[in-house]
Amino acid sequence: MNERKDPGKGQEPTVQHPQNQSQNNGRKERGHGGLNYSVNDAMRKQHASKHVDHPERVPASQPRSVLGATEEEFLKQAKPKKSPDDKQKKTNANEHDGADKSKKGEEEKRGEKDNDEHDGADRSKKVEEGKRGEKENDEHDGADKSKKTEEENREERDYDEQEETGKTRKEQKKNQEGEAEHKVAPNSTYAHELERKKRYREDDGKTERSPMYKVEPVTDIDDADTGTPDNWIPRHSDLVRLTGKHPLNAETDTRQLVEFGLVTPNPLHYVRNHGPVPALEWETHTVIVDGLVSNPREYTMDEIASKSWINIPVTMGCDGNRRKEVKLFKSSDGFNWGPGGVGTAYWKGPLIRDILLDCGVKSRDEGANYVCFEGADELSHGTYGTSLPIELVMDERNDMILAYEMNNLPLLPDHGYPIRTILPGMVGGRTVKWLAKITVSSQESQNWHHLHDNRVYPSHVQDEDEAIRDGWTSTEDTIIFENTINSFISHPAQGEKISLFNLGKSNKYTIRGFAYSGGGRKVQNVEISLDGGQTWEYCCRDFLEKPIRHQTKWWTWCHWTHEVDSMRFLQCDEIIVRAWDTNKCPQPEHIRWNLKGFMNNCWYRVKREIAYPKDKDDVAHVKFVHPVVPGAKSGGWMKLSIEQQIENAKNDKEPDRVLTWEEVEKHTTEKDLWFVMKGKVYDVTKFLSKHPGGNRYDFQHLAFAFGTTQTQATQNNGIKYNDYGNNEIVGLHPLLSHAGKEVTEEFESIHSDSAARWAEDFCIAKIKSGEEGEDTKEDMSGPQRRPEPTQTVGGAPIALHRRRWLSVKLIRKKNVSHDTRRFTFNLPRDDTKLGLPVGKHILVGAHFKDKMVIRPYTPVRPIIPKEDDVSFVVVELLRLRV
Repeated sequence: MNERKDPGKGQEPTVQHPQNQSQNNGRKERGHGGLNYSVNDAMRKQHASKHVDHPERVPASQPRSVLGATEEEFLKQAKPKKSPDDKQKKTNANEHDGADKSKKGEEEKRGEKDNDEHDGADRSKKVEEGKRGEKENDEHDGADKSKKTEEENREERDYDEQEETGKTRKEQKKNQEGEAEHKVAPNSTYAHELERKKRYREDDGKTERSPMYKVEPVTDIDDADTGTPDNWIPRHSDLVRLTGKHPLNAETDTRQLVEFGLVTPNPLHYVRNHGPVPALEWETHTVIVDGLVSNPREYTMDEIASKSWINIPVTMGCDGNRRKEVKLFKSSDGFNWGPGGVGTAYWKGPLIRDILLDCGVKSRDEGANYVCFEGADELSHGTYGTSLPIELVMDERNDMILAYEMNNLPLLPDHGYPIRTILPGMVGGRTVKWLAKITVSSQESQNWHHLHDNRVYPSHVQDEDEAIRDGWTSTEDTIIFENTINSFISHPAQGEKISLFNLGKSNKYTIRGFAYSGGGRKVQNVEISLDGGQTWEYCCRDFLEKPIRHQTKWWTWCHWTHEVDSMRFLQCDEIIVRAWDTNKCPQPEHIRWNLKGFMNNCWYRVKREIAYPKDKDDVAHVKFVHPVVPGAKSGGWMKLSIEQQIENAKNDKEPDRVLTWEEVEKHTTEKDLWFVMKGKVYDVTKFLSKHPGGNRYDFQHLAFAFGTTQTQATQNNGIKYNDYGNNEIVGLHPLLSHAGKEVTEEFESIHSDSAARWAEDFCIAKIKSGEEGEDTKEDMSGPQRRPEPTQTVGGAPIALHRRRWLSVKLIRKKNVSHDTRRFTFNLPRDDTKLGLPVGKHILVGAHFKDKMVIRPYTPVRPIIPKEDDVSFVVVELLRLRV
């Protein structure tokens, strides 16, 4: 570490430029001609020259000071002392000067006499010449006067014309200078941006390595995923979950989006899932290409990875981004996206165009109009799928990719492992994860999600039934392809505070954020306003070093900054940001409502509040509040409109009937299905056939819940057979996974206010006081309820209940090896059996001092029915961190 010493006696202070400080620390200065001359020396000389008082700059009335002394003292000290030899030389010089003076006097007298003799002749001659000159001048005076008058008039006219021309030229020059000043440097921000622009280059698509900010890999299973089909997927705890536990829909905190840089880390990229994540393997997964192609093929992952690839950065944003703002403005469908449903990553893979050419894709003339994509995920409405016009896919300038790597790493399960589509410039809803099939077709996809999702209906459409009836789900006029221009503020963050004391001390504050557009359009301008939009201030944009493709395509976002005097926060009520792209269309000022809440891109506003001290330990401060807080949480400055509050109050009727949880949990079948929301009990049995999920059997989801296999659950039209020969009728409707449970968070995060109003028609009772909700810890720590078993194994009752915790006792723990332990538990009753089919898992929860930990385990005993006694054994493999 380099230490800086204070200059001592006889030492000169060192002045070093900040830009050169890091370069010179710990390095010897290069010598030149035996002299140690460095940047420091140059700065010292320049510094000294600026601080020396030059004599000519000092007023004459004051004594001039040179190096701390007056001029008289300085000259006196500088005068040299005289020696005896100097005195003798002065005497000799004086004697010689006397002789020279006498000789010079005689010569001067002779010269004066000669001059007097010639003066007379010269005078007479001059008189004669003067008389002749006067006579000639009198003859020309008349002509000269008339000529002079004409010249003077002409000169005056020329002068006036030149003066007018000069004024015009000065004005033109001034205007040109003003325009040049506005274009080149309206402020120092743009000048700095121009310097950054010099380093931007075109991306050739062959980037070997992503400049991703490195984060620690995620290895732990989030507690929120226990008890769900996704309990095998590690997920980052910083993701902001929007839809409760399952399926995962999560966005990134906007502060992290900026602080991590222009490339988003894989675990923090936003996630949009419609159902359980399929567990696919690279070695066995294939992609089928069929339809209007001359050579249909089924590609393995190794075959796709062997194709020519590109690796480019792409910003992908959800078309539902900022939907929560729309829902507070007016009720709309969908869950509560904040501003963090966007991210940028390097995606690697072959062009979809090349794969289709490899299969011999046919032309428009042969009926090939669309390319349809289908995933491997199993949802209530079938797989997720969509389609694109074939011209978009076959245009190599659109860079549409079959991606198998994200930031030079294999895709995470939530992002489509092992392969997905990446469509630069388009909304995330047009991409397909876990890609299984590509079909070239004469018509667009008939997939349910393509027809009913990712569409902007006209503002007069008030519900989905009206959209279907009027044909808005089957026209290309409503489908969303490209993103629109959008911008956001990340700093100051939601809830950020600055004390008034620190506000006065801090001279500057850097407002930060990001902006993006679609279709390859560049974000050309970002501006902020601190006076409600009356005036706007230019922001400095920053892009990746290689943001350009095909000379005109900008597939990535920009981050922007703007430095302001911090005291200005006391004078403003809000900070507003807006942007526009190459289409020169800025963001609209206000929200434009549509039924789905898609494509909200109005001005982003952060309000400023003043909070005064509440007690002696508190201080007054400035607080910043964003429009909304993502998900079901409150905290933003936007509130429900008065009209919506009145409507909600009308529907909020308190039922008279009171039920207990034991009564509710008995109604868990398709023929009798109840759940609880906000302390009210709802019987939705009659609504199952009208639910958007329909009455399709979701075998994968409910097979997990009932502890059986998908194949077994599919047999005999929903008759479930377990390994012990017992059977029961199980309707596998999507709502069954919520039967007998508290579903407030899941319901509100997914459904609109109109759905909540419809649900009131099915409200039948309220939960008994003291039981409003279902808390895992309270259920385990309180008295255990032991319902009568409804299933038996060999005449013995089954201990497990899929919706209740069961108290078990740890009777034995054995360390099998340095990283493996074996636990043996006893069931609470000697006459019961575990009753878990082979290959299925159970959830084991344990209380610690400050939290509860839940982990899934697959018992290693019992394996066969005869081993099923009053105990069971699980094995834990310790996770070792390197």
